[in-house]
Amino acid sequence: MPRQEDLLAEFSVSRPSLREALRILEARAHHGPPRATSAGRFVHSPTGGQRRYSVGLVLQSRGVPMTDLRDALKSMRASVRRPLRGPR
Repeated sequence: MPRQEDLLAEFSVSRPSLREALRILEARAHHGPPRATSAGRFVHSPTGGQRRYSVGLVLQSRGVPMTDLRDALKSMRASVRRPLRGPR
C-alpha cells in the first residue's frame, strides 16, 4: 500500500479522513496494520461476501434502482447461457 503522504495527495483528503478510511478497511479485513517483518501496511483480497457488500454500498450511494440491477443481471445471465447451449 502506498505511503499516507502519497494517498493524501492522490485523493485530496485530510489526514483524519484517510485514517478513518484505513480504520474501516482494517475493520472489514481488507487491510491490515504493518507487519513486524515488512514495512508499511498490506491489503487483503476481499471475500465474496465483502465484495457483495461493497458493491451494494456503491449501488446504494449512487441511487441505482433495483429494477436496473435486476435487468442488468437478467441480461448477463442470458449472455452467459447462450454460449453454453451451443449452436442451434
